[in-house]
Amino acid sequence: MSAKTIITRAVACASLFLLMGPLYAGGSGTVTDQFDEVTWSGGPYTSVAADPTTCVADVTCDKFDLTIDIPSGHTASVRFRIDWVSNTNDFDLYIYDALGSQVGSSGAGSTEFEEVAVNGLGPGTYEVVALAFATANTTVEGEAELLNIIDTTGGDALVLDNTIRFRNTIVDFSAGSGEPFINSDNDGNSFASVPFGFSTTHSLLWKSIDDDRSFIALGSPVTRDAVAGLGGGDTHQDFDANGWFYYVDLSAVCVTAAVSTDGGNTFDPLRNNQVTCVSEENPTAVGDDRQWSGAFGNGIGYATWRNLTFGNFWMFRTEDGGLNWDGGIQLGSVSQSGPLRVDKTLRDVGGQDAILSYQVYHTGSTVRVFRVTDFNDGSQLQVDDRLVAPGPGSKGNVFPVISIDTAGNLYVVYSQGSNQIYLTTSTDRGDTWSAPKEIGNTFGTNIMPWIIAGDPGRVAIVWYNSNLDGNPNVPSSVWNIYMAQTLNALDAEPTITYHKANHTVIHYAQICLNGLGCNLSVPMGDRGFLEFPSVTMDENGAAAIVYNDNTNQPHHVYVMVAKQLDGPSLLASVGDLSNANVVDPGSVTLDTPADATEVTTSELDADGTHTLPALNFDRDEAADALFPDHGPVIGANIPALDLSCVSIEADGTDVTVTMELDDLSLAALAAAPALSGGDGVLYVTQWDYKDDVYWLAAEVRAGVAVYHTGGLAVVTSGTSTKYMTYNPNAIDSASVVGSIDMAAGMITMSVPRELVGSPGDGVMLHHVTGYAMSQRGPLVPVSSGEPGEAGVPNPSSFPIKVDASGGFSHRLGDPLTQDGIVELSIDDGPFSSPIAAETLGTCNADWTASLDVSGLSGGAHTLCARQVINGRGPSPAECVTFTIPDPDTDGDGITDSNDNCMLTPNFDQADQDSDAVGDVCDNCLLEANPDQCNTNAGTGAGQDQIGNVCDADLNNDGIVNSFDLSIMRSNFGASGVNDSDITCDGIVNSFDLSEMRTDFGQAPGPSGIAPPGRGKNKPGQAIRR
Repeated sequence: MSAKTIITRAVACASLFLLMGPLYAGGSGTVTDQFDEVTWSGGPYTSVAADPTTCVADVTCDKFDLTIDIPSGHTASVRFRIDWVSNTNDFDLYIYDALGSQVGSSGAGSTEFEEVAVNGLGPGTYEVVALAFATANTTVEGEAELLNIIDTTGGDALVLDNTIRFRNTIVDFSAGSGEPFINSDNDGNSFASVPFGFSTTHSLLWKSIDDDRSFIALGSPVTRDAVAGLGGGDTHQDFDANGWFYYVDLSAVCVTAAVSTDGGNTFDPLRNNQVTCVSEENPTAVGDDRQWSGAFGNGIGYATWRNLTFGNFWMFRTEDGGLNWDGGIQLGSVSQSGPLRVDKTLRDVGGQDAILSYQVYHTGSTVRVFRVTDFNDGSQLQVDDRLVAPGPGSKGNVFPVISIDTAGNLYVVYSQGSNQIYLTTSTDRGDTWSAPKEIGNTFGTNIMPWIIAGDPGRVAIVWYNSNLDGNPNVPSSVWNIYMAQTLNALDAEPTITYHKANHTVIHYAQICLNGLGCNLSVPMGDRGFLEFPSVTMDENGAAAIVYNDNTNQPHHVYVMVAKQLDGPSLLASVGDLSNANVVDPGSVTLDTPADATEVTTSELDADGTHTLPALNFDRDEAADALFPDHGPVIGANIPALDLSCVSIEADGTDVTVTMELDDLSLAALAAAPALSGGDGVLYVTQWDYKDDVYWLAAEVRAGVAVYHTGGLAVVTSGTSTKYMTYNPNAIDSASVVGSIDMAAGMITMSVPRELVGSPGDGVMLHHVTGYAMSQRGPLVPVSSGEPGEAGVPNPSSFPIKVDASGGFSHRLGDPLTQDGIVELSIDDGPFSSPIAAETLGTCNADWTASLDVSGLSGGAHTLCARQVINGRGPSPAECVTFTIPDPDTDGDGITDSNDNCMLTPNFDQADQDSDAVGDVCDNCLLEANPDQCNTNAGTGAGQDQIGNVCDADLNNDGIVNSFDLSIMRSNFGASGVNDSDITCDGIVNSFDLSEMRTDFGQAPGPSGIAPPGRGKNKPGQAIRR
């Protein structure tokens, strides 16, 4: 691989001031490879603020615009620092990019400076904010130093590719936890799970049935007694060929398994039990840890885990869908394991069909795999222990992960140290492995990789990346989730593309990797993300990544899913996700005009409907507000809670949210609470801006609507956050202007921009999501429990989501647009010159067009419509015919298409020369000339109304003579129609000369009639056409 190109700037000694960039008093400055450092000053500051997004420049914060002037295709690392006098004062440091996204921060407290290094900054302008958090008449000194420039076109540089788009979805607006796991069943449904902690005795499971646009909370598959059955630890799941769902989580004394035979709607109590973890074979299993599951065929399931005391690693098996589990066998001893993977295809082993399972693990500095062969004939499982990756180097950040492609090839990823991720592959069922292949480069910190394989060589790898090298526990780290994709992973040097899957920074500061030791350390480490993100693929080979994000006011850990929308598929049969044979191109209707319409005007009005996806708003599925939405009986749709559209826009002063629903009539609103088991309904739209979550809500109780905005509150258990909820602010809510249009089914809410972060036009709002909820009590302020604080601490009831829109991003100031176009054509089946229709509104999915048909001839024509979603092929065309009536321009009773003189009435249609031009308008009555060619037509001097074919008088002197012959000779051979071109064939040649000889000595005669005795059309003479 080619080396990175890095231009490193020496750190200047403070006394060499002349080598530094200029000193600025606030305002702006620039760093380049020639001037690698700028300094500035601001203040003094006495007024203070707590929010860098709403502070007032030169009053409660210092703002400095730093331009990074580097070539395109390069990124820079920049060190930002602010200093002040005395640690009794306190400034915080924030850096934002041009779109308002925070890219760095530092807020240590009790210091005289803040400092952060930010990597990967592209060319452009960044805002540096020094927030006066607690100051008294204090100035601040700022400094920005360009540390290095990286040429990202080099082979080793991690170059982010923006050709793959991701839709980011909040899995649950309230509950959340770390190390989320995701996989998909054969029907295209996704399942995400997280541990929820022993204090709750539960783990959490969600299901998506709408392509990961929204998720249904299935609760905890395992039911435990809160006293006798503590649990809620590590989760994992898999599916057998029946679609049965095998789920395991961690109890305080054992691993618990639950099996659903109906897609997670219910978990049969007979299939919900503790796996035999204390047995004659496994006497020390009370202390177990990090279990995994796998499934195959018809009811065969596996569970594996490690005994904490000795590191013994066990596998248990069921062959009746979880009704019974065997006593288990010990596979070996491990330091820590990764997920169990079961090959879903029977493989030939020594002439017998066998189920192959692979359990990856690490011990010391090596990565290894147990290959388990199950002949499913009652014989003992065969276990082979194979080396995957040798030492040296730590491989414990955190789990090694294995995946199997459709041909049975194996792929393992692991994090070595804290900044390198490696991939190794095997094509012989794990007996031998390739040399490790580095994913990305050593830039920044790279931990917690996960992998999914599709067809041979086609894999996606995800991991958490911070901008700083080395130890990921650095307080100023900025974290994102990256995906690497390769379609030839089995090659010695695979081609890899890199993509950032998240839309906003997902975490700042440390991610603690010391397991439970993070909770025991002083101060306690940040283990909110726990130990991994994960990735799966859907039936089309599109990646679905589940990860954590806690960049919100209370740092609550959201579970997020990033769904790949386009680009290469992990299935070779699909190829690209834009393949119209795989991805539905949608459809249109052509409602107007009706077929066989007669059009009597110059414009044709057309309209219909489309199925274009929304680009910067969301159009939700119809009739999906079901309550209950899971369980033994699925409820009916509730029209007043059935979202159809959610959008957000802004004018000069306000941000406005519009939520449209199926039915907001008084009757529907009155019925909704009881139908959803509540006492009121709540409509909320939330969004992310500058790492804070903002929201607007309409609360309808007893037919009265109240509008809210505010902050967020959390419910904690012990030292961890379990739930987040909306915390209304009465003062700010008084500024919300709302209305409900019952007839249109529309809720509109507007709030001044300054109450939601003061976003300007051009900034992006991310994760915009609408919710229709059932309430269990009114929305009231929530307190943290501090003495004297208003509100209720740790409320015991939250609104319940009944319907949710898909998440979307919106750039303020942009119009609401569709992700594609509706095209029309007239008499143009291939759409070689398509006409764009106008797509109207948001939720109505209508299109319209006014087409100019004034130039069309009378008769039948065909109008067709189709849609083209961006990145996909066109939909099937819908077509109708219409007719243009034949006019009678001259009013002689003969329509224009049949009239041989359309502008002059001629009832008899006389045509002596049979050239299809009536005598009354024929410029050569006796000489056939259907083209009516006359190169000197007109009424001026030298002009006449006689066609060339009967007018050889070129000088218009009244007779054809030698003067005319002389003119013809001078033009002989000339191209282009002119007076000498009597035959009007485009060239003056012998044919024209022959005509002149025939007419020689004759006058052209009125209307080209020759004098008596010299008729031009002699008996038997051919008439030229």
